[in-house]
Amino acid sequence: PAHVSTTSYVGYQGSTTRGAPAQLDPQGRLVFTADALSPGEGLTIDVSIPRDEAGIAAPTAGERVMWFLSANKYAFLPPLTLIGMFILWFKVGKDPAKGTIAPRFSPPKDVHPGEAGILIDDRADLRDITAMVIGLAVAGYIKIKEIQAEETGMLEQVKKLFGRSGPVDYEFVKLREPDDKLTRAEKRLMNAIFDSNHPESRTLSSLENEFYQHLPQIKADLYSELIKKGYYPHNPERVRGFYAVLGMMIIGFGIFLGIFAASFYLGIAVGLCGLIVLAFSPIMPRKTKKGVEVYRDLLGLSEYIRRAEVKQMEFHDAPEKNPKLFSKLLPYAMAFNLTRIWTKQFEGLLQEPPDWYVGASPVFHGHLFYLSMMNLSNGMERTFVSAPRT
Repeated sequence: PAHVSTTSYVGYQGSTTRGAPAQLDPQGRLVFTADALSPGEGLTIDVSIPRDEAGIAAPTAGERVMWFLSANKYAFLPPLTLIGMFILWFKVGKDPAKGTIAPRFSPPKDVHPGEAGILIDDRADLRDITAMVIGLAVAGYIKIKEIQAEETGMLEQVKKLFGRSGPVDYEFVKLREPDDKLTRAEKRLMNAIFDSNHPESRTLSSLENEFYQHLPQIKADLYSELIKKGYYPHNPERVRGFYAVLGMMIIGFGIFLGIFAASFYLGIAVGLCGLIVLAFSPIMPRKTKKGVEVYRDLLGLSEYIRRAEVKQMEFHDAPEKNPKLFSKLLPYAMAFNLTRIWTKQFEGLLQEPPDWYVGASPVFHGHLFYLSMMNLSNGMERTFVSAPRT
């Protein structure tokens, strides 16, 4: 019949060479023919019949999937990898249950701002390092001074840039030597700022293209101390790196198979397996039960700082807001990225800058202090990673 289409293929396995279409014989049968075939060649026929006339029910979605998997066995690899990585994450990557989070009004004991920032997201970020600097200032080890533009032309440029006459640089002044009250990472941070050429004071700008050399070791010390305290079983950075490298290697192997092994579908399947492993790498670091308890307390402190912005929100047994409480929690607010919220609540209570901070302007205002903190934080983050071009 005209509505029945046919075709055929001749040659060796995988050949796309078309053969002659079928002919209808007197008995109404479709007859396919082919010229002389060499040893190993074959004839494949293809007949298309409208489903309504054939009386064949359409295959279900499940049948289509099973047919595809039976014809493409490599397609099993990505689902199996996904299931395997989920089980692995559940066994060795998932944190223990943290339980109920209640607001806290003070940081956990023996957890400085840098460690708090890591416990929040399992990463040693630049924001954590800058929070450590503010923490050292609050603890009385250093004093931070604004350096104002002295030249009129420079002052006008700063006004145009910030909308006000902000500082063009900051000076760190050492008040006392690092002692046993500081962790190894805090001591290394102070020694990175105050080196042999700048033993007592140093400007932030002078750290440019120099401080970056100390960053890897400071981060390594932070992770090491958290492991020593029993908050992590392994270094989170190394755990992430292991699964990231493993994923990239699997992707590379998939590309190799697709190109050099002449197996395109196998290469795609293996490459997808690598992508799955790579996608799991950020969530594979695991805290211990002790680490989760501290993490829960930090979430409670973060909740207090965040919700304290709502004036009608009262906390039971919450401490009275005063400049001392502001300075005490400011480094942790910076580590939690809540500086604006925490500073805003003390606008009417802060009549003068903290004793660890010296502003260039004779007039103090809470909102301007927040801008100065943000300017200082951004300046430290840019400076700490700046490296000379090779």
